[in-house]
Amino acid sequence: MKNSVKLKIWGICQLLFGVVLMVLAGTVFRDRSWDGFAWKPNFALFVPGMFLAFLSITIILKGFAPQIAKFGSQLHSETMDYAGKDIKQAISKSADTIVPAVTPSIKTAFSELNISQKNIEMPSKKERLMEAKKLFDDHLINENEYKSMREKILGIDE
Repeated sequence: MKNSVKLKIWGICQLLFGVVLMVLAGTVFRDRSWDGFAWKPNFALFVPGMFLAFLSITIILKGFAPQIAKFGSQLHSETMDYAGKDIKQAISKSADTIVPAVTPSIKTAFSELNISQKNIEMPSKKERLMEAKKLFDDHLINENEYKSMREKILGIDE
């Protein structure tokens, strides 16, 4: 027997027991000294009966959890089916609007970058030699480093 069926049976039995306790507390075992004024059940039976009845509702709901989950997933599926067309339509509209607008601007930016890179000129050998000499004169590099840079710039192989 599945656990959900066991929970349903347990919850229904507990509910019935709680209701029987409440009925007995209000009829057979009630306080008769209040007959002319009000109804007063026997609280020693009525309170446990109420507790069992309320607790049994949670147990019964726990027994129906698989059916509730199945119903929730069916509801979610129906919602997605219903909204699916609208979502696809919204996505296609945004793609049709955004992609053509962005693509030309990307192409333009890319071509501008290529042009600007071509326009950037490498410093001439004379400028690079002057920069190396300045570094040496400012004592930022030593004589060996200067000679190495000079040979590299001039393309001299040792």
